Amino acid sequence: MVKISEENIINKSPKALSVIFLIIYGSIFIYCMSLRLFYPFEINWLEGEIFINTLRVFEGKDIYQNPASGFITEIYPPVFYWTGSVFFLIFGKNIWALRLISLCSFTLLIFLIQRISTQEKKGTTASLTAITIFVALYQANGTWYDVARVDMLFLCIAVTGLYFISFTKSYLKLFLGTSILILSFFTKQVGIFFISIACLYIFLSDRKKGILFTVTSFSILTLSVYLYNWFTDGWFLVYIFDNPRHITISESFISDITSDILPFLPILLFVILDIFRRIFRKREQPDIWDLAFLISIFSFLFIRCRTGSHLNDHIPLTYFTAVIFSFKIFNKDSYILKRKFNIKTISIVILLIQMCILLYNPLKYIPNQNSEYFGKNFIKRIRDIEGEVFMPYHQFYAYLAGKKTYLSAGAHWAYRIGNYYYPEEVINKLRSKKFSIVIIDDLEFKEYILGKDISKEINNNYYLKECVYYHNSAEFNIVAGNKTRPLYIYYPKNSKS
Repeated sequence: MVKISEENIINKSPKALSVIFLIIYGSIFIYCMSLRLFYPFEINWLEGEIFINTLRVFEGKDIYQNPASGFITEIYPPVFYWTGSVFFLIFGKNIWALRLISLCSFTLLIFLIQRISTQEKKGTTASLTAITIFVALYQANGTWYDVARVDMLFLCIAVTGLYFISFTKSYLKLFLGTSILILSFFTKQVGIFFISIACLYIFLSDRKKGILFTVTSFSILTLSVYLYNWFTDGWFLVYIFDNPRHITISESFISDITSDILPFLPILLFVILDIFRRIFRKREQPDIWDLAFLISIFSFLFIRCRTGSHLNDHIPLTYFTAVIFSFKIFNKDSYILKRKFNIKTISIVILLIQMCILLYNPLKYIPNQNSEYFGKNFIKRIRDIEGEVFMPYHQFYAYLAGKKTYLSAGAHWAYRIGNYYYPEEVINKLRSKKFSIVIIDDLEFKEYILGKDISKEINNNYYLKECVYYHNSAEFNIVAGNKTRPLYIYYPKNSKS
């Protein structure tokens, strides 16, 4: 019998651990995704609004326009909507077509980990570990990897741009990286942060090239924004910059940030300490992924402190944390603290602890067995109602029922803050009882979300006739993000119902 040495066990442990946990978390992710992808209703409260925005682009209508009762766009730039229009053309006008964008982006992000590993000659174990960590963070990232929202597409575009920027000796790849990073800005506003760190990285590598790159990047970006803003009669900047700056700081932002980072705190702390040791103590020049990690911390803190932010805002941070931990720390055969502690051994222990912390019950993140059946009956009920309906929290459901859609509660909340829109048409319809029914999700925050005037007209002209009955708290409820579902149905006062 061959005796396996302790050294051989340590050498083989990293890859074995990565493979085992990748099988575990990969299986859980595939299980969740397979039961969520083709679910015909919302798994996140904003999915329906993203669908309505994409549908307008697909039909050739404007999205950045004067806010109106029929439509107010969300605060995001247009690339996801453009991409969604292409997916609509291929797969039809289904909400799962938009989820497929996020799923494809997730797949490309996994592929990019492998490409970065190959480029930097980090080996199979490093890439396997990074992929395992990112897949395992699915629940800690709000189960956002397959949600029809902009975040995964944004990160995929940003990482692709940074990947090409890392080839600083090739002007062609620098130009390609520049173009892709500008595209990331037109996907989500925080792309501007990643353009900035790309400029810094090239400047640190070659000052002349860095100056040229910075001037070129921001000139193209400024011209693109100017032209698109001119094309939309100035509304583009109102929607994506001017109005969002009015969104207030959340009173719970400290506890929100703390609870967000706790699930991946072991590897996050390890990465922070490693960057501090390399950059600030050893005076090593940071590479593009170090800078991406640092700017993702800033981006996370900048967004997460604001009302309405959620777990999706730290997805870039978790991605770059996984990359740096796996490529620069894990499986590194060196010592710290006067050669008392082996980094390889410590990192294996940290990975083991981290993977155990991230374990979760997937059943909490898939639609309830009765949800689809309930949803179809609910939509049929709305379809059978004569006249118009007002469903500000779920205009997507009004669309599915063949009804005219009115303002989104989420978008209206955001633009009401900036005083860009007064819902006069909706208020007049409520006052004259033109809506056959009004369906909302909550009573406690009705005035906060819909505004004092809309809430007042609902209370004055409609009465609460019924509360939607559900068999349990999971039925027809959101599984990714804040829980919300139709609850209260109002009918016009003094009418036969």
